[in-house]
Amino acid sequence: MSLDNIDKKIIQLMGADARMSNHQMAAVIGVSEGTVRNRVKKLINNEVIKISVINNINRIENPSFAFVGLDVEAREKDKIALALSKMSVKNNIPFSLSTVACTSVEEVGKHLNGTGWFQLYPPADKAIRNDLLKRAKNSGFKTLIITADIPASSRRERLRMAGVSVPPKTNLRTFFQAAMCPSWSINTLINGIPAFGTMDQYSDGTWHGNAKSKAGFAGSQMQRYLDWDYLKEVRDIWKGPIILKGLMHLDDAIKAAKIVDAIYLSNHGGRQIDIAPSPLQILPEVRKKLGPKFPIIIDSGFYSGQDICKGLMLGADFVMTGRPFIIGLAALG
Repeated sequence: MSLDNIDKKIIQLMGADARMSNHQMAAVIGVSEGTVRNRVKKLINNEVIKISVINNINRIENPSFAFVGLDVEAREKDKIALALSKMSVKNNIPFSLSTVACTSVEEVGKHLNGTGWFQLYPPADKAIRNDLLKRAKNSGFKTLIITADIPASSRRERLRMAGVSVPPKTNLRTFFQAAMCPSWSINTLINGIPAFGTMDQYSDGTWHGNAKSKAGFAGSQMQRYLDWDYLKEVRDIWKGPIILKGLMHLDDAIKAAKIVDAIYLSNHGGRQIDIAPSPLQILPEVRKKLGPKFPIIIDSGFYSGQDICKGLMLGADFVMTGRPFIIGLAALG
């Protein structure tokens, strides 16, 4: 077989599955693994093949899928959420906005060009749920993520030790900490304390609830469980792709695959239950049971490209991250 034909075969195989190994391609083409390795290097050096962790973001509807996405449960101020949403569109990265984000679905939706994903924390009040879904759809969000990974309130030891509360307590400790961070304090005074951009309007029906009542209302509306009937109701309402987030058990993954378009393995960043297993531990078995084509997303503990590669090689199609982007913005603006 000529080198040109080998190159054509390699391009064809990598186009069908970018994660195919040199060994696998050599077996298909009928040449040695060393030959494939050398040809791949040459194709990359000549920019015939371009390597990127970013791909088309629409595999749930189309044949290709993104490897990396941005998941923002934005309790940050408006400018950060908007900056990240614009960055996501520019780099063809899906952007997921939480129900309890500081910026509303209407405001963020303006900047996503119809590619946004809305992460629904299932409200106990189904009238509020239905209105949230309507607002997300009207704001151009195409994909819905339903969150099921908060079965119980966590202790959040780091926040307790730091004295963090929503809203902030007006005591000597808070004033002392504010004095130690004058730049942050001045910016907070100028821009105001973060609020729940999407949920606040439901707190008392008139936008007049105080910060404490609004925070309590948002918390009271977030159910600590999600049953299958509730999920099917949302399936009937939302006319677009649905992803179920927070699965950590094989049986749940198998059942969910019959209802939703993709499953999302997550332990909520390890923050809710400290003895919960890592999603990576259950990923290979879930992939084995669901087969090679059903979309699987994963998050929790992914901070680097190496972490992302581990997730992909163990069977995930897609890795969502949040903290690396937020930490980067906090450090460098």
